[in-house]
Amino acid sequence: MGSSSSGQALLSPRVCTKIGLLVNVALAIFKLTAGLIGHSQAMLTDSVHSFSDVAATAVVLVGLGLASRPPDESHPYGHGGIDTLVAVGVTVMLIATGLIMGLGAVRCLFGRTSPVPKDIALFAAIVSILVKEGLFRYTIRVGRLHKSQSVIANAYDHRSDAYSSIGALVGIGAARLGMPYFDPIASIFIAYLIVRMSIHLLKDYISEIIHAAPSKDLIDSIRRIVLSVEGVEDAGKIRVHKVGPNHFLDIDILVDGRMSVTRGHCIATDVKDKLRGNIDSIGDVMVHVEPHEGGLSGA
Repeated sequence: MGSSSSGQALLSPRVCTKIGLLVNVALAIFKLTAGLIGHSQAMLTDSVHSFSDVAATAVVLVGLGLASRPPDESHPYGHGGIDTLVAVGVTVMLIATGLIMGLGAVRCLFGRTSPVPKDIALFAAIVSILVKEGLFRYTIRVGRLHKSQSVIANAYDHRSDAYSSIGALVGIGAARLGMPYFDPIASIFIAYLIVRMSIHLLKDYISEIIHAAPSKDLIDSIRRIVLSVEGVEDAGKIRVHKVGPNHFLDIDILVDGRMSVTRGHCIATDVKDKLRGNIDSIGDVMVHVEPHEGGLSGA
């Protein structure tokens, strides 16, 4: 039972984020030291990315605490939206870091001749790739398990650091083989990958904040479930908006206009129960009962 409890604790978003924070601090200091001692622009750029990871992970940790607060009078849908706002903040930080990294590498490329990086820089790149890829896989599992956008964004922050270190490894290796300009060129490529990935993520998070329509597959799935409930003759409008990890549904159902209010209420309750039992992460369901035209005309 003890090992089971420990495993569950490790899958907690807060525990996962705390582990990520500690690993990022240690890795950032190690890479900065390796970049300075090893005379590698790519590793110094990579260390800057890791320090941005430290800030991003700290922001996620704070955001998770705020997002977990229960609904209140001022926030009837809960505080889950904070999770998405934090994800946007982390992604914007990633874009800014990528741009700063790229500009620094360009200045280095067209500046003085770059020294040949030492072994420690190469070793640091290999360690970083292994550690950050492992951290990405752990964090993305937790984020998807709890449907936390901020934890998922943090996972991709770890993955971007792994990409960064792969680029650094290639650049450092090429520089040590007599091509010193590959070191800053690798930094430019790393920055490009980070900015491109971050912009893609940012689009998804902004769509959620402005309550863009969900996927057609989700709407079709909801409609099928609603129509499968006994007494529902048709489904009208289906509106879905996402707040943090939860979906809030607002649905019109059409029933026989001759039935009693009590029977209509029972059908609406059945619809809610069936939706909750078949769709994950439902925060609340609002069902509006409307008379079906066919039922009225037959009265």
